[in-house]
Amino acid sequence: MSARRDMAALCRLMAHFGLDDITSTHLSVLVPERPGNYLLNPYGMMLAEVTPGDAVEVDADGKIVDPGNGWPLNKTAIVIHGAVHRARPEVGAAIHAHTHAGIAVGALPEGLLPISQWAMKFVERTAYHDYDGAARAGGLGEAIAQDLGANNLVMLLRNHGTLAVGDDAAGAFIRLYYLEQACKSQLMLGARGAGDLVMPPAEVRSRAGFEQNQGTLDHRRDFLAVGHREWPALLRLLDRTQPGWDA
Repeated sequence: MSARRDMAALCRLMAHFGLDDITSTHLSVLVPERPGNYLLNPYGMMLAEVTPGDAVEVDADGKIVDPGNGWPLNKTAIVIHGAVHRARPEVGAAIHAHTHAGIAVGALPEGLLPISQWAMKFVERTAYHDYDGAARAGGLGEAIAQDLGANNLVMLLRNHGTLAVGDDAAGAFIRLYYLEQACKSQLMLGARGAGDLVMPPAEVRSRAGFEQNQGTLDHRRDFLAVGHREWPALLRLLDRTQPGWDA
């Protein structure tokens, strides 16, 4: 699948599952044949409208090298995604969303609690970034990338939203999706603190996080890269519900 088709799929899936924010959500996908370059979704289009040809390609400095169908770019997207891709070259795709559940859990002092199997995917792999306004200046993008760190998979930007990264589009999407499910389930408990909840033992949480993100190398586990079991099914969903999405 081409990077442009990956981008269109990400956009359409975000919209399908209600993870978009009119025109303010932004996503990036690396362009393998041009190292350092990445695609961004165009600014002003709703994610449900995006097709492969709409994606805008920029270089490592954020300069447009392929305007796609001529839509503009969100400066904040260039600042955040450019900084993330520079800091984490192994990241093939990144998604920054503004969802009710992600913003609400990010506003809790304790952040995301390991109270569901969804949440345990992110044990010791969740970063936090304190709110510092809209990231329209390069320094703010670098601060977000620094807080993301070298090994974290997701981030809660307090009072702002969420960020998920992956080796590819499939990995980034499935992490963003499951992070949202984890946040929703936590919010269903109301304003209870960690001391009022049943928590798995620390060793179980740590093992669960490793197994769900890395897999185990024995013959009893059918191991696929993160998101790759779900991705074909998600693409079939788009084919059924949004014919022509990749035209």
